[in-house]
Amino acid sequence: MPMSSKSEKIVDRLVESGRFASRTAVLEEAVHLLERREQFRDEVWKGIDEGIADAEAGRVMSAEEVRIALLNEFLIDD
Repeated sequence: MPMSSKSEKIVDRLVESGRFASRTAVLEEAVHLLERREQFRDEVWKGIDEGIADAEAGRVMSAEEVRIALLNEFLIDD
């Protein structure tokens, strides 16, 4: 698989340092991290969509209500 010279150098450095056993191991780790990042991105967008739906349905709290809820949840004295 062709890569830029910059990426080639990074992969080679990681293998030569002993951190990874092979170029394949580096690429597998990179794919794993990309997959985790995509999952996180999907979760963030899902939360945003849910928040927008809540706001559109009128399920919102004032800043004071949020403050009180947080104080109660974390047992912080005001």
